[in-house]
Amino acid sequence: TMSLERPFAKINDTEERFYKNHHTPAPSILEEWRDSCRDLLCNLYAYATLSPKTVHTIKDVIAKQNIAKIIEIGAGTGYVATILSQADIEVSAYDVTPTHEYSTCVNEYHGSTPPFCTVKSGTSKTLPSLLPSLNEAKKTALLLCYPPPMSSMAEDTDKDFYRRVEGSSFMRVNFEA
Repeated sequence: TMSLERPFAKINDTEERFYKNHHTPAPSILEEWRDSCRDLLCNLYAYATLSPKTVHTIKDVIAKQNIAKIIEIGAGTGYVATILSQADIEVSAYDVTPTHEYSTCVNEYHGSTPPFCTVKSGTSKTLPSLLPSLNEAKKTALLLCYPPPMSSMAEDTDKDFYRRVEGSSFMRVNFEA
């Protein structure tokens, strides 16, 4: 679905309960195996990924909106940025703690997994230096792909980006399976 909105609402109780209490019943040995496989792949790649159809839709939407590039905040390993770059979409990837093998800081979600592309150090507070002019900001899309649950990172980044584009139209695209 695609909608124009100001997405700054607080996390509702249902969402909070889901993240705190989500559990898919299975025998304990199967749960451990399933969770370890899922966690390994999430740590090595990303917690969410994009289907070819979604990549095509993103490419169409940014072309129609005259968007020149995407800034991904919370990029982790840069896996999603790499998928978009392979589709000829200009993407710059940033994370509060970029992953790389020789880092002294360890990324909370991806450890020291080698990145798929260059992921620079950056957060929502970095946006003014990344988008020095209003004109450049209006030609840039912000990508938050699976931001950390129960964190204000997504809301803070949305707000800082919205302020940077000085209240011009704000498009939030939610993709669902």
